[in-house]
Amino acid sequence: MIWDGCIYGFYIDSRKDASDIGAKPGEQNYSFRCSELKTGKLLWKEHGFHLGLSITAADGLLFVHDYQRLTLVEPSASGYTQKGRVENLHALPNTGRNMPRGLLDWSMPVISSGRLFVRTPIEIICYDIKDSKAE
Repeated sequence: MIWDGCIYGFYIDSRKDASDIGAKPGEQNYSFRCSELKTGKLLWKEHGFHLGLSITAADGLLFVHDYQRLTLVEPSASGYTQKGRVENLHALPNTGRNMPRGLLDWSMPVISSGRLFVRTPIEIICYDIKDSKAE
């Protein structure tokens, strides 16, 4: 995600996991990072993100979707500022097989008409995110 001269994205912190994309859900092997767009210089990183990652931006905020979680982040070159988080965003379907890998958590959240839509393995969750002060 590019925002105000910076690029925001994710990095696999463990080289072992980089060679094995089948990392287990729930393992926090990724960092969320901000780099200067012109030079590529790393400005900051925040550890503790999970498999299945996507970012959507609106109204000066980043909506970061990772495995079973949604995090609201204020984009800034000076450091990571978390504005909110929803843990255990969705239940895991019981497939009777090995634990699912969270592939639907790769789905990009969508923003439309002041609402945030997040696809999960079993439903679509809708959050009203419009600023009540702006009305």
